[in-house]
Amino acid sequence: MGARRRPPDSRRKLTPLKLTGLQFPGRRVTDVAVLLSPRLAPAARASGPRLAGLLREAGCSNPVWIDSGAFHSPASAVREAVGEGARLVLAAGGDGTVRAAAEGLWGTDAVLGILPLGTANVLARNLGIPRRLEEAIRVALSGRDRALDVGRTAQGLFLVAAGIGLDARMMSAFEARARHRIGLVAYVASALRHLGDPAFEVTVECDGGAPLHRLVAAALVGNVARLPLGIRLRPGALVDDGSLDVVLIHPRGPVGWPRVAAALWGSPDRGAVERLPARRVEIRALAPQPMELDGDAVGWASSLTARVHPEAITVRVPRQPSDERLEGAR
Repeated sequence: MGARRRPPDSRRKLTPLKLTGLQFPGRRVTDVAVLLSPRLAPAARASGPRLAGLLREAGCSNPVWIDSGAFHSPASAVREAVGEGARLVLAAGGDGTVRAAAEGLWGTDAVLGILPLGTANVLARNLGIPRRLEEAIRVALSGRDRALDVGRTAQGLFLVAAGIGLDARMMSAFEARARHRIGLVAYVASALRHLGDPAFEVTVECDGGAPLHRLVAAALVGNVARLPLGIRLRPGALVDDGSLDVVLIHPRGPVGWPRVAAALWGSPDRGAVERLPARRVEIRALAPQPMELDGDAVGWASSLTARVHPEAITVRVPRQPSDERLEGAR
């Protein structure tokens, strides 16, 4: 389909795009592309025109606006934009939008900038990227580059976490529109609704070691230290430590959930939550379970196999004081 560029305030009807960089004849096309999530709530979608204005004020006068439709996925649209010369892709949305942009950037040397406009924005929080749009733009355009580990599964990559069981069930319980309407309350309400779901048997193999047999409510493979609501996947974990963190949740009945909550919020109780480091992990269930990647439901599967790819994606993050001192000395 022919190429075109649209202003961000006209994004209600999505159509496939092919980016050519010829939208403004006679003007040099910049090397910045913007992926604005089509799933944003109306209030966040209104940030589109404001985002365009803030980018102009920051010196980015002519970014390419990436759009996608039923026959043109966000990841493939990002890949086309990079092929047309984009060196910095700004993912404006939630963790799902960031994941789609990362899929498109996979195998390239282009840089990912994160503008957190979603509900949870887990990766942005773990990286210290500010929620305020003006500050996030400043980081994306002039921050420092950091190479992040990426988890890879048969269903796609993840930057935050992949999981099967309860977490995936609660993610799919609400449509994206409902999640945006009531925010993180949707996740809490969905979790409470599914706490009584039956546990399921899994076999877990980490880095080719001896198989572990467990009865779990959920099994996650994380790449970050913290999730929303203060949940700690693994305190001290880094997004560039070359390892994933397997988290097995087994409450052993409804009365065990307070112990799970305490363990996820920092208690050393190992009876309800088990944490295992791994570069490669295979989790096999006796029956298919719902699966999620970075908060997006991706169907049902009877196994989750994930491998870490160290420093596979470059992301723009806030500068540190040492960076500013180094520049001042030049």
